[in-house]
Amino acid sequence: MAHLVEEGSAVYAEKPAWHGVGVTVPKSFTTEQALELGNFDYKVSKSPLHIKDGWHEVRVPNHVAVVREDTKQILGITSDKYEPFQNIEAIQWADNLLQDGIAHWESMMVLDGGKKFAGLMKLEEDMRIGDEDYWQYFLISTGHDGKYAIHLLPTNVRVVCYNTLTAATQGKSWNKSNATFKVRHNTNMRTNLEIARESVLITTAANRRMKDWLEKALVTHLPESREKDILNHLFGDPQKEDMTNWQKNQRNNFVTTFLDEEYDRNGETAYSFLQAASGYADHGIPFNKREAASVRSQDERRFASSLVGGRGDLLKRKTFAALNALGVGS
Repeated sequence: MAHLVEEGSAVYAEKPAWHGVGVTVPKSFTTEQALELGNFDYKVSKSPLHIKDGWHEVRVPNHVAVVREDTKQILGITSDKYEPFQNIEAIQWADNLLQDGIAHWESMMVLDGGKKFAGLMKLEEDMRIGDEDYWQYFLISTGHDGKYAIHLLPTNVRVVCYNTLTAATQGKSWNKSNATFKVRHNTNMRTNLEIARESVLITTAANRRMKDWLEKALVTHLPESREKDILNHLFGDPQKEDMTNWQKNQRNNFVTTFLDEEYDRNGETAYSFLQAASGYADHGIPFNKREAASVRSQDERRFASSLVGGRGDLLKRKTFAALNALGVGS
């Protein structure tokens, strides 16, 4: 089973995971088995960077290439102060969660040909908002392209439609819980990760804050004027001449495909608008030509955009900030 999963894919336990990326294995897997289930144990290292100057090669000062050792692929160019953090280190860091029975691995995935790695653990405790159920997860992700830091964050998945609501979505008000950590790839990162280990223990507290916010949003009416303001903030104002037809189409798609459905389900509330934005980010956000030409599947691109940084994540942040202005988070 060592090569059950091709690079750029994922493995998940027993049944297809909510994000739809990857292949299923017969049973749940342990940390030790994870490396056998997919090609997650590739190593990355720094390599000197050279340029040609006539007939000679000249080393580029203060910069290195980050290389995937098994394929020799260059994953990124970065400062020579960059410190690689191997996928196995990320997996082993999470061992204490499994040993304490707080969570179990549900999926692991490699994105962008090895530039990013993410492991998703499902917490044993679920959450209920109104008459809707949420699964609770803890995500650890790292990048090898010199741009993406190590991220540790709780996330919640709405069972009815697989929308993701991450702590990162919650903006500054959520950071008071210290549940979301970002650790840069430098000489201090392993010390900082040990400090961040405490975030695991307070994930439950962060989820309680999430639950309180969502319950308040569920009964917070969204006036038509405020809805229009938020739509203008997210997609542009159709009354202005500089709004493109593409923006108009996306705004219309968001309203007719996502927002109207949420209003029918839970009324014209802040909760409905946030769910519509999450649904659009996770399942409907369009891709530009460069993204569309990628070998990655649409599911994988949306997962990466929504959970490990991208336009989907940005859309959720902007939506939450706008809804917070209504006083939902106060």
